[in-house]
Amino acid sequence: MKDTVICIFACNRKKGLINLLNDLKINYNIKKYNIYFFIDQPKSKKDYTYYIDIKKIINDFRINKKIKIILRKKNFGINKNIINGINHISKIFKKFIILEDDLRLTKNYLSFMQLLLNKYENKENIFTITGYNFPNKIFKINKINKSNFISKRPCSWAWGGWSYKWIKVNFNNKFFMNISKNKKNLNKISNYGNDLKIILRDTLEKKIDSWAIKWTIYHILNNKYCIYPKKSFVNEEGFKFSPSNNLFRTKKFYHKKLTYQRLSNKNIFFDEDKEIVNEIKKIYDFPLYKNIIKNFI
Repeated sequence: MKDTVICIFACNRKKGLINLLNDLKINYNIKKYNIYFFIDQPKSKKDYTYYIDIKKIINDFRINKKIKIILRKKNFGINKNIINGINHISKIFKKFIILEDDLRLTKNYLSFMQLLLNKYENKENIFTITGYNFPNKIFKINKINKSNFISKRPCSWAWGGWSYKWIKVNFNNKFFMNISKNKKNLNKISNYGNDLKIILRDTLEKKIDSWAIKWTIYHILNNKYCIYPKKSFVNEEGFKFSPSNNLFRTKKFYHKKLTYQRLSNKNIFFDEDKEIVNEIKKIYDFPLYKNIIKNFI
């Protein structure tokens, strides 16, 4: 745990941050972790009271002396705040766990993440780990409930990784502009959901502010994998109640209830196969009619 840091990115979700911190308090060994908070400035002055309240919530949370708060002097936006924040901690720590202020966690989330971060640190093709898995109603593969699995499409909800792997990702817009013009690359990306082409386009046109699209494409084009748990340790509430970069709100990613699961030192996983790829594509595919509507809004 000494070389692992928990990074929490927050802006204006007071209730969400309180819930996340309460969940962290009951996680095993939480007091042994270094915790960095990256607090973004609000876009408008009318939201400044949220900024003050967020600082107070974090100060009240101080469970040890290993907490550091980084206050942005201006509005960075989620894209710059996360990339800048992870770049910063990657110079100090070998491993990291990334959380945002719209997540709920089970009490053994950290144990799961730390176990896998330690086990797969030197496995070059394992690039990230997430504590989230999809609800059964949208991810209908029976074997997944019996084992962890891997996919080239990572999940940016309650995820973790290694600094030496993170710094390999290129976030330069010109680089991704070339990818967007390459039909072969776009076809590879679309195997994991046609939404990725749309998000990439909108990011390059500066209609949305997404860091994760470039990170995701890096996984897919470079044959890097994300490990998913057999059952979710995480619930994502922001996508349900106040999603960013998402015009059409959906509740399909939300778990009505998270069930406790015991950890195993074995932690084997199913390799990615066509069934997993097809199921993930079904989850993320953007319906054609919504894409047509979106272009006229």
